[in-house]
Amino acid sequence: MQHRKITFIGAGNMARAIIAGLVSGGYPANLISVCAPSPNNRDALAADYGIISSADNAACAQEADVVVLAVKPQLMADVCQALQGQVSFDGKLVLSIAAGVQVERFYQLLGQSLNIVRIMPNTRRWSEKA
Repeated sequence: MQHRKITFIGAGNMARAIIAGLVSGGYPANLISVCAPSPNNRDALAADYGIISSADNAACAQEADVVVLAVKPQLMADVCQALQGQVSFDGKLVLSIAAGVQVERFYQLLGQSLNIVRIMPNTRRWSEKA
């Protein structure tokens, strides 16, 4: 199986839980990046799991095969608008963990057709497996 490059945009508890599960399950840490404007959480994730840390959402998303949008719903519009025109999502899988943000909204925000899936992870379950 060929592993894909995964970028997490957002470095909160949900991103941490998913990253912990991936790394503890054997996913190569060097193929995972986390992007967030504040260095505190993203650098802590990089230190804890050996993943790549960056403040540049667009650069990380452009290099990724899978983009996980792991920001709070009220921040999603700003994050997506900053990516619009900067990132080509052709051939990428986009996952959103933002509750209440519909798929149609992502089409509007990013201005293009996407391969997008909304997921609702259970952090307790992820942390039990990690």
